[in-house]
Amino acid sequence: MITSRLSIKTIFLLISAACLGFLNLSGALEYPPMIKGAKEYIYKSVDGIDLKIWVFSPKEAENKTLPAMLFFFGGGWNGGSPLSFVRQSQYLAERGMYGIVADYRVKSRHGVPAKYCVEDARDALRYLKNHAVKMGIDPDRIGVGEG
Repeated sequence: MITSRLSIKTIFLLISAACLGFLNLSGALEYPPMIKGAKEYIYKSVDGIDLKIWVFSPKEAENKTLPAMLFFFGGGWNGGSPLSFVRQSQYLAERGMYGIVADYRVKSRHGVPAKYCVEDARDALRYLKNHAVKMGIDPDRIGVGEG
């Protein structure tokens, strides 16, 4: 009887630790994110919230327009963080294209349904396309990815 109680306690502790680890990986503990090495732009302000994109620029970006990749974090419309794709964005910038991470509203932080998450993503891409030339980005060569 004692061993089964210990096993249940052990299982409970393992499940709790896994859940806490998931929250940390999803970025739920760090918001708004601090992203170093990128230029920050506010693409939309809604309900007192500034939604941002962070642009990692390639070194040879001056006086040319280059392709870009815009990343949206995953999290089932409920959570997550733009920090998820910083490494990929830096990698692309080191190889001659723009790497961009975007923030958007999610249910756990902002209490919004999925349709607003999608609306924010579309607005981020629209902002990027409308400001691409000023940023040195080729508006016809913007890829989009998500987690």
